Amino acid sequence: MNRNPTPEESQLGKWLDEQAQNGGMGLIKRVRGMPEGTSGAGNPDYHLFSENLDNAELQNPSLSPNLLGDAVVAESNNIDNIVSNAASSKSGRQAEGEIVGIGSRGRGGEITNEAVRAWKLNDIKTTFPRLRRLVVVQNNGGVRSSILDLEVR
Repeated sequence: MNRNPTPEESQLGKWLDEQAQNGGMGLIKRVRGMPEGTSGAGNPDYHLFSENLDNAELQNPSLSPNLLGDAVVAESNNIDNIVSNAASSKSGRQAEGEIVGIGSRGRGGEITNEAVRAWKLNDIKTTFPRLRRLVVVQNNGGVRSSILDLEVR
């Protein structure tokens, strides 16, 4: 995460790591928040690992991730624009995985599960060829749940 992460970014990262450790993120087993400016490949918010790492290993800054992840906390209620803008501006340059948080800012709570789930694997593959993972997490009063988790490549 960045040097001055918002409470939402910090809590989202902690939740993602808990989900990964509990088997809720497929091949991803651990998630590490990253300070801005510490990665040579842009400024991803998270490093995603496919290995079961203990906390000491996770804190080793020289440990290379399997995937770079970037978080976007939605403020509008248009999930198509949110996903399109995040994926087109950041995938490949800054991160191969996009994590979209909805429900904690602005009008993001108006986004329906149906609108999120309308995004299909083929939409992502053809529109954003460098994106490898898309995750949408809903925050409903501090309780988070994964609405969509597409492993693209």
